[in-house]
Amino acid sequence: MSSMSVATVSALVLALATLAVPTQAVPLSADGGPVHLELSAPRRSVPSLQHVADRRSKRDNTDPFNANLVNWFDSAYAVNVAFGTPPQDFVLFLETQSPLTWVYDSSCTPDTCKGQTGGFDTSKSSTYVANDTLNSRPQGPPSVQLSDDLFLNGTWGSDTVSVDGAEGKSASVDNFMFMNCKLGGIINNSTQRPAGGLGLGWPSPGSFSPPTMLSKLAEGWKDKRFAIHLAQQPAPADGLLEPQDSKGGTLTLGGVNSALFTGEIDYVPLSTRFAENGAPTFWEITVDAADYGGKQYGNDTGNGTIASVDAVSTSSSVPDKLFHDVYSNISDARLVEASGDTPQYYTFPCASSGQVKPLTLTLGGKEIVIPAEALYTPYEAVLSTKEPAGWCMGLLQTMGEPSFDNVDWLFGVPFLRNLYTVFQLEPPAIGFAKLSASASKGSHCRRRRA
Repeated sequence: MSSMSVATVSALVLALATLAVPTQAVPLSADGGPVHLELSAPRRSVPSLQHVADRRSKRDNTDPFNANLVNWFDSAYAVNVAFGTPPQDFVLFLETQSPLTWVYDSSCTPDTCKGQTGGFDTSKSSTYVANDTLNSRPQGPPSVQLSDDLFLNGTWGSDTVSVDGAEGKSASVDNFMFMNCKLGGIINNSTQRPAGGLGLGWPSPGSFSPPTMLSKLAEGWKDKRFAIHLAQQPAPADGLLEPQDSKGGTLTLGGVNSALFTGEIDYVPLSTRFAENGAPTFWEITVDAADYGGKQYGNDTGNGTIASVDAVSTSSSVPDKLFHDVYSNISDARLVEASGDTPQYYTFPCASSGQVKPLTLTLGGKEIVIPAEALYTPYEAVLSTKEPAGWCMGLLQTMGEPSFDNVDWLFGVPFLRNLYTVFQLEPPAIGFAKLSASASKGSHCRRRRA
């Protein structure tokens, strides 16, 4: 299996973390405006026609449906998705804030697609239909905004899109519209990285708002929920992670997997601050209060603060004062200032990690505890070796002061990996439950395979 240098992984992880910070809601407009989205390689060769027939006969859009997640360097999570007939298979980032599904195009080169080579070949799919109305506009097809200065550009079309599940089954949507990216992306010089994004977010608030994968899949669900369990990679004997671990957790569509959690699921209603016609536009909730080391944070107004729940983010972000208070009082801690696309973060000797405390959040009147071990990681796990061995990096980032777009919290991988998380469409809410013994997270400290 191919691998990456530690320095390369550093750039990828920090890029993912930066782009996953919520931005102002930017609609995808009919006149070519952008929409906020995140992220990005072909996985397997085109299956035989007999294999196509076998897979099509094993469609399962009933609920619940379980799909295995891919753990990408213990930093982000992805799911196996097939496009077209015969199916071309890819690994796509699991995106809970984006409404759009996209995949790199077969024409991609490292120069045009940020290091990506190849992707979905529309000419080899007998069921692909290009959207000539969008693709032939004088101003060009609608583009997708990744961040303030990063876009995806390509063509739009419809085809059969299937989420690969357990036991050879798949949850499929026919004639589903998605973007075939031919220019753009964010991740440079990487291998075995995901090739696009599976959007499980609410529909875009813009004038151009095609049906989402979530809305199309949910048409056949009796139980209007999906849930995620994010697993850490098992600690290998040599202490080094593989680029991809196929046992990265579980995505459950149309319900929950009772084997993965224990006790009750505590639900928090979604924020309606961007609601259109009463429908939410983001998976966002209100944080009633937070406690770190006996001190209260993030609820100065008494009305709570907003948290974005985003499974693609490699970090979690908190109010600015809490960010500094968690790490600045640790012995010999250092603040590394922001540089370019890299946000500021703290490092400290791992020998001082015992000074990091659990973080208690009050959501919907219920308390959940994020363990101290989820708030840091060994420095060599995510960064280059410019720091000496034995140093750790804080996994929290700041949303800034004042908070960006009135979002004070980002619940990313470090938080969600410690919880069973349920996304409920009717009524709109997010639920959290304690992980079961079978969903054990394993050892916290990891190093990436160099």
